[in-house]
Amino acid sequence: MNVTMPKESEACLEESIQKCITFILEMDKLKSVKRRSPLLDNSRAETDAEHSWHAAMSALLLSSFSEESIDREKVIRMMLIHDIVEIDAGDTFLYDTEHAQSQEERELEAGQRLYGLLPSDLRDELFSLWQEFEAGETAEAKFAKGLDRLQPLLQNYFSGGGTWNLPGVHREDVLSRKSVIKELGPSIWAFAQSLIEDGATKGWLRQHVSQSQDIESAQDEDTSHALEIFSNLQTITIDKAPAKMKEAAREFEIRFQRKFETLTHLPNSLLDFLHKPVESGDNSLAVSGFHLSIASDYDKSVVNCIETMSKIANLENPSKPDNLAFFDAVISIYDRLRGGLSYLSSLDDTFCIAPEREGRMIADRLGVLPLGRTSKPNAKRIPYEEGLVVGHDLSSPNKAFYQRCVIVDGAIASGSTLIAMIEMLRASTQEFHVFSAHATASSVRALSVYAAANKIKLYLNLGHVSGQLNHKRYALHPDGSLVIGDLGDLISPAVE
Repeated sequence: MNVTMPKESEACLEESIQKCITFILEMDKLKSVKRRSPLLDNSRAETDAEHSWHAAMSALLLSSFSEESIDREKVIRMMLIHDIVEIDAGDTFLYDTEHAQSQEERELEAGQRLYGLLPSDLRDELFSLWQEFEAGETAEAKFAKGLDRLQPLLQNYFSGGGTWNLPGVHREDVLSRKSVIKELGPSIWAFAQSLIEDGATKGWLRQHVSQSQDIESAQDEDTSHALEIFSNLQTITIDKAPAKMKEAAREFEIRFQRKFETLTHLPNSLLDFLHKPVESGDNSLAVSGFHLSIASDYDKSVVNCIETMSKIANLENPSKPDNLAFFDAVISIYDRLRGGLSYLSSLDDTFCIAPEREGRMIADRLGVLPLGRTSKPNAKRIPYEEGLVVGHDLSSPNKAFYQRCVIVDGAIASGSTLIAMIEMLRASTQEFHVFSAHATASSVRALSVYAAANKIKLYLNLGHVSGQLNHKRYALHPDGSLVIGDLGDLISPAVE
């Protein structure tokens, strides 16, 4: 870094002091190096400078638990300097095996330049200390390595999963890469293990699936047949639609004061194939490339929320307090979803979808709609020639490609609207994370088969799965009553 100082100040500074000032100013860049781990409030990812300070404080507090005699001040110094090289080399995500191959070379080159800014005595001292940390052979270095792995583990767990929610991060990998935490002592390692296992139970971490299991599920009879069936899925712009389809869409545009740009036609042959009745927990829900997390499996209070919503949905004339109670129950379910919605939506390479009405109202309440990376499309299911047409105004994002797309959905009845939107977006991303308070088992199966047939990575994060579709494709209890009804109609009086 070239530093221009006033001439009178420069004259007063000895060469060694000037080099130290230059290095201090260069360190400011560490405040802008983003890591993957989120802050606990999920407002953004932390920076290297924040991580280094946090790890140094951890050294101050936890060094007394070491089973070996260690120099606490030395460990603190290691924590303060250990990531300085990332000013040049950048942060290498712990589970990014591709970039890890060049990490050592990149960081060595960075260390030589950055520490080379210092006077020779400080250069040798700090560069040697950093190399000791990297080697991880001394008692202090082992303890420091443990702290470096413990701090982001805490950030991930207590923020609701953090980077554990990302594809490619599995329970077995976390246990392996975090095993250096053992150097902090058996009690701290046992605590760390308990967090990892609980994270897996909550659905934040996935288990590795053996190749044979993956192939077996991918060869499910329905999935293998799906490629042929999905040839009947047609997506066109409204101006190119057949006259009868355009007329049906126009009727809905007038009724709901919406303007559709794209129509996706799902004939009954496709809908019947997708929505064969299934029970929750049916093994056929698990197919290749599909990931399912249901909050009620590990948090039974979600079922209480669904029951509250169901009672209100079946009232003849719900009052405004009823609408407020309904919305509160929906938000309570979202608070229990373990798919890292806040974290994923905060990432620069994530595009966020919150369909009108309920998706947008829920996302607004949760504060997960980043400026410049969000779409709030209108979408409606339109009966058409023994099937459905989904009309929507969702357009492809301005950016050519995003790593992932997050969709905030109120409830999934048939899955048809989601399929139509994913069809529109899958040229821009091949990874979708859907968050919904409720789904039917048949819609979960439909989405899983669709994802497998089109080789899409689909992550469903659901509050609860129950009910069966009626002829209007709404979820019903066995007694014929609504499971949760129309979320848009029930939430709107409470919000707008």
